[in-house]
Amino acid sequence: VPSSLAPVLRTRLKGWPADLARWQEDSLDGKGSDAQADADRIRLLGDIASFNQMMTTLGYDSSVDKPTRQAAISIQQRVLQIVPLLSAIGSSIAALPVGLRPRLQPWLNEVRRQAVEPAPHAAPSVSLLPPAASLSPWETLIVDELAEQVEQWLTLWAEVQQLNAFLDGEPLPAALQAQMMRSRVFSPPPDIGMAVRMFAGILTTYALLCGLWYFTGWEQGTNMVLMGIVAIAFFGAGDNPGATIATFGRFAAIAMALGALLSYVLLPLAGDYGSFLIVMGLFLLPLGVWAASNPLATLAIALSLSNVNFQGHYAPNNMGLYLESTTGTLIGVYFAFLCAALFRRWGTDQVVARLMRQDAQEMLRLNRHVTERDLQRYQARALDRITALGSRLAAVGQADRSPQLLMRLKTAIDLIRLQQAGGLTPGASPNAGLPAAFRQLSLHAEAPSALLGQIDAGLQQAWRQNDRRALRPLTRLRLLHFPTALHWNP
Repeated sequence: VPSSLAPVLRTRLKGWPADLARWQEDSLDGKGSDAQADADRIRLLGDIASFNQMMTTLGYDSSVDKPTRQAAISIQQRVLQIVPLLSAIGSSIAALPVGLRPRLQPWLNEVRRQAVEPAPHAAPSVSLLPPAASLSPWETLIVDELAEQVEQWLTLWAEVQQLNAFLDGEPLPAALQAQMMRSRVFSPPPDIGMAVRMFAGILTTYALLCGLWYFTGWEQGTNMVLMGIVAIAFFGAGDNPGATIATFGRFAAIAMALGALLSYVLLPLAGDYGSFLIVMGLFLLPLGVWAASNPLATLAIALSLSNVNFQGHYAPNNMGLYLESTTGTLIGVYFAFLCAALFRRWGTDQVVARLMRQDAQEMLRLNRHVTERDLQRYQARALDRITALGSRLAAVGQADRSPQLLMRLKTAIDLIRLQQAGGLTPGASPNAGLPAAFRQLSLHAEAPSALLGQIDAGLQQAWRQNDRRALRPLTRLRLLHFPTALHWNP
């Protein structure tokens, strides 16, 4: 009887707030992240991103009703919005001027209290903020943007707690319940470029092997075509398909050797059922131990047994036929190896570069007419890419670059907010070149000082126009990329 996924669902949904609570504490303290914290955050993002697969399965679980599924989707969407907010709040607090931090401490303490005991539609009291008359223009901008971010975060955090309480049987406010029932599972867009390359590789493998089979009339042509297509279809989409397919070929060769040992040496010694059991035990037990540490050993077992002619009276295949079968398998596998190299570059670093290009191209496609829903979907896609990039950066020895992924997302969100406010209009704004400049920065590059001048010019223009929609994202960009720069003055 299939088991219900409801307990797994509750465990995962309860785990996210616990992980976010630790992140919230670090953000409010303005702590810089360490390697362990970065790894935990990438792991959290991976868990959130993989939740979409579980939601698809939940549709077939009769023990999980629709309101429960909708609540889970709503929690996931709000957590995805909280992640960049927490990261931005932490960056802003870490970059606070030395003289401003003590004056903000009462307000930050109230924020902590509300984070522990969230209430709907609550915001830290404005009376706890420093008096406006005591703040410099730059400090005024910092306090304004920080208060806005904190209010958004606390609202989302309170809704997450309410939705979790709903799963425990508590009632939901009518407005939040209506939003919950309209929620839809986020589905990442298909990677069309990778799909086209895979299609081309599989088609080329099939065409070449079928052509070889047609012109030679070889009896093992079917085996050759089958193994070639299996190899490239199963392993061709990986970061390094060449190494994977070569390993598959190596294990196929090992399997053929093991099959020959079983067919022509061990099984002829088995004269009755008892001796057959002994022979198969001697063959399978060592391979089972090997398979416990290497999953591809299971493949070797399957391939070696597939070439054994099991009958009531054992009669091994002709040795020539067996060698032809082995040759057909290896030809198919290594044709797949060659065709996988024709249409894509191999290596984790190439995948990292491709994902970064996708992110930069998507940033440029977003314009001032983007809606809040479009922005949320962009954030979800970007966090999905961050999850994919995080593990790959560790694989190529660049795990220390992981924090830059969230910084890049925060930069993109601020640029989109600035674009929504009309602060990137060519010819009318000094910030028109910011998207292209930030897009060209690699993960390990620091923002050039010329960008600081552009941001300050944009702040000057928005300050004169009293345009708070433009002032807030510009302030966040300055704090994020130039935290130690001299204070801005109008």
